[in-house]
Amino acid sequence: MPREQVEEYLESIYDLAGRRGTVRTTECAVRLGLSPASVTEAFRRLARDGLVAYEPYRGVSLTADGLAAALQVKRKHRLVEVFLERVLGVPRDRVHAESCRLEHAVSETVADALCRHLGAPSVCPDGQPIHPCNRNVRSCAGCGTDAGPAEEARPAPLMPLGDLEIGRAGLVGFVRGEEPVTRRLAELGLTPGTELTLVRIHPEGGSVELLVRQRPVTVDREVADRIYLVDETV
Repeated sequence: MPREQVEEYLESIYDLAGRRGTVRTTECAVRLGLSPASVTEAFRRLARDGLVAYEPYRGVSLTADGLAAALQVKRKHRLVEVFLERVLGVPRDRVHAESCRLEHAVSETVADALCRHLGAPSVCPDGQPIHPCNRNVRSCAGCGTDAGPAEEARPAPLMPLGDLEIGRAGLVGFVRGEEPVTRRLAELGLTPGTELTLVRIHPEGGSVELLVRQRPVTVDREVADRIYLVDETV
């Protein structure tokens, strides 16, 4: 199966089911405009490659490798969206469709360069989170303008702070943003390696209440979107 087609399937599964959900064959077929029989055969191939777990008559879910690949595609897609709107001035209602055409041609090296050039944006024009790269760095401030491809991938997968269940604890694994952002988060005690508990997320993009080192901390949703935790469920 061509790489572009594999990426389209993984991205669709992620969009429909998230990190750990299951997608039925018919759901994916409708989204991609394909027959259920074609999608079933593709699911079997993806399962043989270790990218999905497939159960006949039930559907598929992403494996750890499949999730990592899907997040890479989503990262490229959303970085391209930011570039198209912010740098090239493409109207917002066009950036998604244009990014769908370009995302498969963007290498990891180019994606990293885009991220640095754009100042490590945390969300795309629609407000959806841009997942961090897979480089073995603890924050965007540690990336550096002359950084090449990482020799070693980050040892643990990440998840957005917003994916943590209310009342549960998690370990900060990565802070997204340039030096002023990471410095401000450090002042609040939100540094890689710190345990926090998610207390409450206020609705409609409001503040996020945390417990950090047994101390209550409240941050704006924009700030919270820059914090990624070690994902112990993958």
